[in-house]
Amino acid sequence: MRAERELCCDDIAVSVTGEAVLYARALAEFDSARSIQPAVMAANRGSVADRIARLLGRPSTSRRPSCGPGAAATLILLAIGACAVFAQSNVRPQFEVASVKPSFSRSIQNVRPLPGRLTADASLQLLIQYAYGVQPFQVVDAAGWLQPGRYEIDAKADGNSNRNRMFLMLRSLLEDRFQLKICRETSDLPAYALVAAKGGLKLPPPKESGCIDSPADAAPEWAGGRMAPPGEAPLAQTLCGSAGLTLVPTAPLLPGGGAQMQGGKIAIPEFVRRLSLMLDRSVIDKTGFTGLFDLQLDFVADETTPAMPPPPPGSDMPGPSLPQALRQQLGLQLESTKGPVEVIVVDHAARPSGN
Repeated sequence: MRAERELCCDDIAVSVTGEAVLYARALAEFDSARSIQPAVMAANRGSVADRIARLLGRPSTSRRPSCGPGAAATLILLAIGACAVFAQSNVRPQFEVASVKPSFSRSIQNVRPLPGRLTADASLQLLIQYAYGVQPFQVVDAAGWLQPGRYEIDAKADGNSNRNRMFLMLRSLLEDRFQLKICRETSDLPAYALVAAKGGLKLPPPKESGCIDSPADAAPEWAGGRMAPPGEAPLAQTLCGSAGLTLVPTAPLLPGGGAQMQGGKIAIPEFVRRLSLMLDRSVIDKTGFTGLFDLQLDFVADETTPAMPPPPPGSDMPGPSLPQALRQQLGLQLESTKGPVEVIVVDHAARPSGN
């Protein structure tokens, strides 16, 4: 009974997260750290290796040693080396009904989780980015499975589905209708290190009335792809903890217009995420700053921000580039480096099946 109860707990954890591989990896890493910090891994002192093997659809490891450094290494290799296809199990939530059809729209691509439904008009590349919470440079399509074209999706879910659960359902839809198969890998890719500039950090302390609180699963204003031109996306009220990005016709530091990033009570991880989106490259925090700050960053898009629409040819808009604005306005600096980046490798994809 204790053993079965433990397996039921594993199944519940996977059903909530939809990530069997990540959960197995967490079990392996906790188990490998027992020599440093004792952890209660199994109520019945059973084999963690057997639990991991079951999660990944592998045979039982009961005949191998279940303790000691060698076993810990085996557990980690088993968890990390598993392809994410093992995580694509039938416990992942699904939409009640979904319509998928080709789109010939020329408007800005979008993926919108709404109360009780999800709508989209986007390429398969962008749908993968939203479903797996990754950025464009984290999707690898070496074999050319991602065909050009856009799709219009209208999917209905139960009323209790929050934003994160919607995206788990989107994964199920991609696997079912597009026959998507992916693997997760870690690659050493070009990146930027975000460090303090020579003059030190210039991060303004947060004001109490500088933003409004929002639900934990509120959708960010811009979550990937191309930023909307002025007038196509309504300006949202600043939400605490979220760095919004808009195009402005003019500003004190941007007399000819440019881009403005704003937010209240921002943490460095959120700021780094936004920078990664604009730079189309992973940004690694090396600032050592752990507090919150109010953000206003004015800059002009150029070749350093490939994910943003550039100014019109020959416009010569005055204003600082993003790296210059970081140094001058926030006391931050970008340094080229390399680092481990988790990527989604597309192993197979097909045109969607009929409704």
